[in-house]
Amino acid sequence: FKPVDMGNIFHKALELFAEKLQTEGYDWFHVPEEVRIRLTQESVREAADEYGGRILHSSARNEYAIGRILRITERTVWAFCEQIRRGSFVPANFEVPFSVTDLESVQLRFSKEESMRLRGRIDRIDVCDEGDTVYVKVIDYKSGNTQFDLVAVYYGLQLQLAVYLNAAVELEKRVYPKKEILPAGIFYYHIKDPMLEANVREDLAGLEERILKELRPDGLVNADPEVIRRMDRGMEKDSAVVPAAFNKDGSLSKTSKAASTKEFGILSSYVQRELHRLGREILEGRTEIAPYERDGATACDYCQFHEVCAFDPRTDKNGYRRLRKLPAEEIWKRMELETTRDGEKRADEQSRESGGE
Repeated sequence: FKPVDMGNIFHKALELFAEKLQTEGYDWFHVPEEVRIRLTQESVREAADEYGGRILHSSARNEYAIGRILRITERTVWAFCEQIRRGSFVPANFEVPFSVTDLESVQLRFSKEESMRLRGRIDRIDVCDEGDTVYVKVIDYKSGNTQFDLVAVYYGLQLQLAVYLNAAVELEKRVYPKKEILPAGIFYYHIKDPMLEANVREDLAGLEERILKELRPDGLVNADPEVIRRMDRGMEKDSAVVPAAFNKDGSLSKTSKAASTKEFGILSSYVQRELHRLGREILEGRTEIAPYERDGATACDYCQFHEVCAFDPRTDKNGYRRLRKLPAEEIWKRMELETTRDGEKRADEQSRESGGE
């Protein structure tokens, strides 16, 4: 029973909870505490039995793991309910697969004969329907410590959330064909039960607020203050729901992880460009040994294939690709420029092909 197994049970238990909640006629805004706890316990038991059967009850160590999963899942569901209640977004879909769909955003076409289809599953899609506009946010559950990193996105190392957002926006366009679909945010939610130091005189509400801030999703939020307030209506300065904060004058704090609607559009186009680049390199058979190095970390740190890859940084023949740390402003400029150039190049190629025909 390994960490990846625990993560799979978390995902399954959360999916089952959402199903049970709907079956019993409750929603995330109004579910009573006793019902929330009961449904969580049922979901964890069912997920554990379905995943491991008797194996998970075969030792004291595994029994302890189940108890830990239950405790963390109860905390996670509590946090979800609190976060959702503070805003206007409603969970629309859970565990959404897109490998069997005809979504354009996950179909990579290189020529008439060559194409690739991405496989994946979006943990959660939340929507906020406001008249002629529908806002969409994507949440991916992580049992590890993955943090959203714009630099990693630029270098093609962290494309997952942006790919999910592209797919989610396309899915919602099919649900709301006459409305404008806008991105509200992309987030990692870290499944954990944080331990905090507390004063014995501290009231329960104050302690729960601190815990909620510890469980705040990490990612990129739409910089529009109105969009942020739709996710956290009572937000005054710091938010316990999104990685954003306001200054005294109401402007967005520099500590916020935010992007404008235009920048989300740039991100969407850039990620599609990166997918096509990587897909083309796979089809061309590019397999050069060129692992990256960034801030002392390398692609080799957790690699299972040291014995067969023949990479040795001590020799003159091998060396790491050094990835520079870049400020966010420069990354956005580079993404926009590279996407624009690539679009112009493709337009020229299509024009020449049409002229040739």
